[in-house]
Amino acid sequence: MEKSEELQNLINNNNVYFYDKISEDKRIVQFTESYEVAEQLGWADNYVAISETEEGYDGVYLKGYAVEKPLSISIDEKHAEFKNQLKKRRESLKVSYNNDLFDANESAQNNMNALMGLFNLGAKTVQIRSSNEATHTLNQEQCTELSLIMVNAVQDLYSQYWNIKDALYKCETLEEIEKLDW
Repeated sequence: MEKSEELQNLINNNNVYFYDKISEDKRIVQFTESYEVAEQLGWADNYVAISETEEGYDGVYLKGYAVEKPLSISIDEKHAEFKNQLKKRRESLKVSYNNDLFDANESAQNNMNALMGLFNLGAKTVQIRSSNEATHTLNQEQCTELSLIMVNAVQDLYSQYWNIKDALYKCETLEEIEKLDW
């Protein structure tokens, strides 16, 4: 097949998309920049200059038809980012008690609940390891203090998450969403 001068110029300048079809919303569904591939696929006659296209949030469109990402999708993506941050912060949460650091993640709190139950069985003291691998012997009052510090740290973390989440769902523009940082 003989290429037109226009097509040859587009190919020489790496400025062409060969495509299967263009959807009703003017999105180029499947495309390649390779003339050889386009010939094999039977798309060689379907082409557009790259300069006549633009990126939309979900693909390449003919110029003037690109769709911007809906605000609701941007909010959902940012919310997922914040949830991941919450999970990471929750897993690495530590508290200070008795001049040492203690894990306050979910596993550590479960362990603390088990230790607290030992006092109901008559234990006078329990041992717990700090994040720094130091063993501490605690009585019921000390264990309760540490447990409350852990619970408060978790509550503070969730409060921060809820505040940023509330702020996110009040956003009315993409710029407002992008400014939110936790």
